[in-house]
Amino acid sequence: MSGQQGDIQARTEALDLLEGAIDRGGRTSWFNRLRLSLNRHLSSSSRQTIRASLEYPQVLIHVFDDYLERLGRAGTRFQMWSERLTNKLNSSSHGEYQEGLEDLGHLLAYSASRPRYSASTDCRWRGIFGNIREVVTFEAKIEHVPSNSIIPRYVGQAHNQLNRATQEYGERGYIIRGTIVTHIESIDDAARSSLGELRIIPKQAVIELWNRVFSALSQYRDNWSLEDVDARIVAAELIIPRLPPDGWLTQALTNDGPFISESELLAEWP
Repeated sequence: MSGQQGDIQARTEALDLLEGAIDRGGRTSWFNRLRLSLNRHLSSSSRQTIRASLEYPQVLIHVFDDYLERLGRAGTRFQMWSERLTNKLNSSSHGEYQEGLEDLGHLLAYSASRPRYSASTDCRWRGIFGNIREVVTFEAKIEHVPSNSIIPRYVGQAHNQLNRATQEYGERGYIIRGTIVTHIESIDDAARSSLGELRIIPKQAVIELWNRVFSALSQYRDNWSLEDVDARIVAAELIIPRLPPDGWLTQALTNDGPFISESELLAEWP
């Protein structure tokens, strides 16, 4: 109780007692779960000492911790998980690709979802990082189509997603961007004229984004430890310079377009 009321010494002593009890408890699943919870709390507190001036890298580190606690540093689970996500983001199946976008959004620390509205069925990422609130909608067009061109109907569907997000979040201080994600490389004149603020992200650019975040996560994993808080701090210090600042995604989507190149999408990833 004293620790919760601000007595730092009491709080420290309580955590020390808990850590000792867990160590004596051995390696049963129950004590392992307690150890995970304690390590997460200690790691969160300790990382205040290396807190960067930008919020997003710290949030991303917390997400990386969550994934590594679940997937582990050794064994095959991490590799199998990464291969599944790679396959989803390379898929030409609409549902599978949607799932891949949602998974990638979660990994990037966004609240990612696939809204079930009849006119808004693909994917949405929402996040609050530092002073920036942002929502990005994705209309996925990854199937092969006879015209091999972005047509007005696709643009209209993307506008439906963008408009619904604007209705829900526009008065709450969010920056809102709408996109079409596609392998299609051309857009017809009528679709281009109705594009407005929508931007087109090539499917390959999303894959390169995944490659970039996977590379960062892999480096973090190489130096990460489930039980050693100091190792996590060192791993975070090494990886933070590779992570982008708050608002990197919505900033990329302010470019003129209509297509957002890979280099533009990753411009703020060091």
